[in-house]
Amino acid sequence: MVMFISCLFFHVWVKTQQQREHAILKLRQMSLAIQSVISLWRMEGSNLGFSQYDYSHIKEATNNFSVDNKLGQGGFGPVYKVLCPYIANGPLK
Repeated sequence: MVMFISCLFFHVWVKTQQQREHAILKLRQMSLAIQSVISLWRMEGSNLGFSQYDYSHIKEATNNFSVDNKLGQGGFGPVYKVLCPYIANGPLK
């Protein structure tokens, strides 16, 4: 009986250790993924290729989001033609 209880205890202990190691591995993978995302975010933040505009400028450039200026529908929403020269000469997404 003592042998059976000892084997059972050992089996439970081994399974617990395996689960713990698996959880630690998952946490390390998640940590690396988060670090990669943060690194990419920081690189994009310093990219000068992106511009930010106030909502009022966008509203004015699209003539209050007029249907006449709508070029189509993109994956992130409608695409409008820009009317104001101080904003890019292309579509404003």
